[in-house]
Amino acid sequence: MRGFFSRKLLAGLIILISAILLFFLDPQLMIVPLFLLVKIFSSKSKSLREEVSSSSIKLSKEFMFLTIIGFLAGECLELFAVLSNLPYPPEKRILFLPDPLMDMIIAVAYYLPIAILLALFLIKIDIDYRLVFIAGGIYGILTEQNGAIFFSFNMIAWLYVAVVYGSYLAIPAVAGESRLKTLRRRVHPVLSTIALFLLLVINFYTLVRISMLLLLIAFNIPM
Repeated sequence: MRGFFSRKLLAGLIILISAILLFFLDPQLMIVPLFLLVKIFSSKSKSLREEVSSSSIKLSKEFMFLTIIGFLAGECLELFAVLSNLPYPPEKRILFLPDPLMDMIIAVAYYLPIAILLALFLIKIDIDYRLVFIAGGIYGILTEQNGAIFFSFNMIAWLYVAVVYGSYLAIPAVAGESRLKTLRRRVHPVLSTIALFLLLVINFYTLVRISMLLLLIAFNIPM
């Protein structure tokens, strides 16, 4: 037991040092150490079937938990993006909006629908967090900057975006790992990965865009 915790503390220290270094190199990459920290320190709790009945109330609590984790992971990613873009003039910042505060507010309309979709998927389908990472990475490549990253055919940019998006979307999958394992439906790994990817893309072009449009109108921000 002591060795187990020692390994965890050592791994946590290494990741913390990596996060500090990444902060000075590229703050947006700090999402990767954050993902690794969640993976290391996520509790291996018993499945809900072993502890309580699978009532709708318990499922609702699990849905709320995963939604909150997914949303917070998204807002952390956006905060890291803001920190990465602060040295640049407003017209060259790659953000939703050049103003950092307004960008964080508008980001709610982007990350909340994704968090809800992912939470619903995770409580229904038994999918490994590594497959979520893959689906999220491909989704990021295709949708980042409205497809500009994909059509740049820059392999380094593809890898960068894939790691960032994959880490961000895998955080709730890791945080909820084993919590509903026996209650979720088993699907072929390839099918579940493709299904999640397609749902993320559809969500991006429908609910995400609608929610962002409504928030822009609510704050009277020119489009």
